[in-house]
Amino acid sequence: MIIRLAAALLALGTPVAAVRAAPQLSAAEQSQLRQNLELGTLLYRYDQSAWHVTDAMLEALPAEAKARIRGYVTTPTPNGLRTTFFGEGGFASYQRLYSAVWTGSAITDAWQFKAGEESPLTEGELRLAQARKTAIDGMGTLTMCSRDRPNVIVVPDPGDAALTHVYVMTPQARNDSFPMGGHHRIDVKDGKVVASREFAKSCLELGSQKIPEGAKAAGMLITHLLDPVPTEIHVFTVFGSGLPLYVSVRDGRVYSVEVTEGKAQVEVVQSKR
Repeated sequence: MIIRLAAALLALGTPVAAVRAAPQLSAAEQSQLRQNLELGTLLYRYDQSAWHVTDAMLEALPAEAKARIRGYVTTPTPNGLRTTFFGEGGFASYQRLYSAVWTGSAITDAWQFKAGEESPLTEGELRLAQARKTAIDGMGTLTMCSRDRPNVIVVPDPGDAALTHVYVMTPQARNDSFPMGGHHRIDVKDGKVVASREFAKSCLELGSQKIPEGAKAAGMLITHLLDPVPTEIHVFTVFGSGLPLYVSVRDGRVYSVEVTEGKAQVEVVQSKR
C-alpha cells in the first residue's frame, strides 16, 4: 500500500500538514513526519527570502553599513516574508540596517539604514535575533562539511510560539550539488538551548555524481539511519533540487519525498522488512 502524507503550503502563511490514514506508521511517526514536512517547507521559504534579500542588500548598502551587519532574521507579513539584516546597538536594541519583503517572485517594501536614524528591531524580530545569539553562543563546535561560512536560518516552531529552531547549515558549493551532512538544529526556548541535533554523521553530497551524457536525473537516493521518517532536511533538499528523493531508513522502509505544485509530500514506497 502506498501511504501519502501531504503538507499544503498556504500562499502567504504557515504551511499546514494533512495526514491521511497511515497504518504502517505509528501515531508518533505520523506526528513527527507532519512536523518535518512543515519545518522543511518553512526552512526552504525562509532560506529563499534570505537569499534574494541578501542580493538586494549587497547592492543597496554602503560598505560602512555592511560592515556593521551581525545577522539577519525572517518574519512573515501579509505580502510575503520579510528578511531584516541587523547590527549591534546593545543586545536589547539591535538596529535594522536593511529590510525587504520577498513575495516569492519579487523584492518589495525595501528599507535601508541612513546615518543618524534609529530603527530598532520589532518585538518579533528581536525574539528571533536573541534566539539566534543564544544558539550560536551555546552551540560549541559543530561538524561542518565546508570551509565556507554556514547558513544560519532561524525558524519559529509552527506549533509552539515560545520555541525557536536555529539551523546551522553547510552551504551549497554548486547549484547542482546538495550537501546532506554538516546540518544542525539548535532549539531555543525561554532564552535557553533546550535541545540540539545533527542530521547526518558524514559529509555526503547528492547530485554530484556523474551521469551518462545526454541523460537526465530522475531522482536521488540516500540511506538515513538516525530517524524512522524523513527529516526537514530531506524536504528542504527536494524543494531546492526539484528532484524526488528516496530515503531508506534503518527498518527497511523506503520513502519517496517530492514536491508537486509547491506542496511537499511523502510516500512509503517500500514497507518494513
